[in-house]
Amino acid sequence: MGAIAGVMNRLAAANVNVIHLQVLELRDEINGVLQLTFSTPADQRRAAGVLNDYEIIERGDQE
Repeated sequence: MGAIAGVMNRLAAANVNVIHLQVLELRDEINGVLQLTFSTPADQRRAAGVLNDYEIIERGDQE
């Protein structure tokens, strides 16, 4: 299973609603940069807990 599918499966198992996924950079089979947009702040917090073994950089609106 690819890394992106693994991330999405973990989020789905935790009932985290992802409304947008963009692959910003795919470095190899297990390493890359994803941009995820969540429907609510609660989903974002749950995702951070589920994906705690990934490097996560949180950014809000830049405007």
